[in-house]
Amino acid sequence: MKQRKYNEGFSTDLFNRLEAGVTTDAYFDKKKFSFAENFEEFAEELEFDVISNTKLKEILQADSDFERGRLVYEAFSFLTRRQASDIDFWNYLAHNQLYPLVHKMWPEIDNPPNNSSTMSYIKNHWVMTKSSQAELMDYPLSGLWWSFFMTVDESRTDKYELTKIFFKNLSFRTKSFGQSKIARHRDAVLAVLEFIQENGLHERNFEDNGLAIVPYLNLLGGIRPLGFFDKDWFKSKLSAKFSQDIAIHGRLFHRRERPTEAMSMICVWENAIEKRDTIQDGVAFQVSVNLDLPEHSLFIVLKNGFVKKINGNLLQPLDVNKREQIRGLNDSISSVFYAKSDSLLLVCFKNNRDKKCLKLYKGEEILGHSLHSFLKSVVNSPKALKVIPLPQTFEGDVSSLINAEVFLEGESKKEAIALLKPLIAEYRMFS
Repeated sequence: MKQRKYNEGFSTDLFNRLEAGVTTDAYFDKKKFSFAENFEEFAEELEFDVISNTKLKEILQADSDFERGRLVYEAFSFLTRRQASDIDFWNYLAHNQLYPLVHKMWPEIDNPPNNSSTMSYIKNHWVMTKSSQAELMDYPLSGLWWSFFMTVDESRTDKYELTKIFFKNLSFRTKSFGQSKIARHRDAVLAVLEFIQENGLHERNFEDNGLAIVPYLNLLGGIRPLGFFDKDWFKSKLSAKFSQDIAIHGRLFHRRERPTEAMSMICVWENAIEKRDTIQDGVAFQVSVNLDLPEHSLFIVLKNGFVKKINGNLLQPLDVNKREQIRGLNDSISSVFYAKSDSLLLVCFKNNRDKKCLKLYKGEEILGHSLHSFLKSVVNSPKALKVIPLPQTFEGDVSSLINAEVFLEGESKKEAIALLKPLIAEYRMFS
């Protein structure tokens, strides 16, 4: 028998029926959702088989969130990011096969805690309405799957070693860290959990330690594209920041301060670049760079759809506070960023009919071996152009968009586009 899911959009109807009081009483039955059979007319078959009765029994009998999560993840380990972001899929499971599991995880429907209403309690645990990272991590079933997906480390003898740490604190997993922007990057997640493990921070003041780590990484994310750094880089930053606290106090402290590391800034004008030690007031285009990173480059995006790349090894010998003339920037600058030289570039623009379009372009196809290298056209005559480097975690799932110009809301390559939409919204690519 094939697994089923609710039809696209039925989750909104599910929510509306609950708000109208039509289905509210049905949630008090902890064994079966009485409307489940009636709602089958609003469901469709998927390509894969339903969970076996043996596996289902195992899931429902598991006595910890970690074990439940492991079993749910292994039952659906083949899901793509797109499928695992489908709220109609998770809502179907929450009202059918895994309905009793939600009750087991959140058993206080008769007397909701913290003066919460019954209606809010049901909404917060059974009925998803958005596929945002926050909701995917916060809702019981999707949160179990995504918590494993982001933390499984196949290089370890026990691939779930770090996942076990992640499950030691619910608030850290589903709220403070799980919903943070940094948690979208698997290397960052693994680095944080490995750092916590190696310093024994999960054994004392877990949540407080987490509350120190998250804002620091978010602060770093405000000055560089974190999706392009590996696990070792994140761990080195955490060690440099918190090693003294750990050595003296055995825990971390959250201080509202900027990172103390030395940074170089590259300022860009339409005919020159300049290396500086600090952020410069009044300079429209400047970016922090780590010139010790190998195979990284400065990307300069022009409004006419051309991109200039300058390899990092050419920036390193530049004199500080001395402008270096460059040629080729004969059009207004749209943006600048520093990223891996072979990054995939997410190109968003409006065409001559004001339709929202996007494509991916391989950064390795842009030459960057000279300050005066030729520019490369990544899109012809765009309107409202924006370009960003794509986090590496997306690359395998969206390769179909490389050099393919498609409409944001078109029928072509919808699955790949859906994966990029949260990123497009976060970076306001069309605003």
